[in-house]
Amino acid sequence: MVNITLRTIEDIVGRRVRPLMRRVGNSIARGVLKTIDDATGLARGQSTTVADQVADDVEFISTYGLSSNPAAGAETLLFSVGGSARHLLGIFWDRAIRLKGTLASGEVALHIGVADQLVHLKTD
Repeated sequence: MVNITLRTIEDIVGRRVRPLMRRVGNSIARGVLKTIDDATGLARGQSTTVADQVADDVEFISTYGLSSNPAAGAETLLFSVGGSARHLLGIFWDRAIRLKGTLASGEVALHIGVADQLVHLKTD
């Protein structure tokens, strides 16, 4: 006769689920943009990730109708497609440049914060 306890079930399930939890946990990472090259039309580059590891050949995607070439140091968010570090997709943004108190609800702005250049699309 087999004695199955709650602890036995937890151990069995834990052994089966732990590898999946690691893959899911490692599928999204924050980083900092090092380089980007969009000469081929598809932006690819490098980003640091946790513990200053460098992710190479990251495919950076952007919003439809908007293209940009961010400076090194912009923040990145990297996604492992299928949980594989061999295919990384990234998006970037820069929290250092903000329009504080400029936009009303529903408004949009395109800006280069370094030179204070601004295109402001207002609701009216």
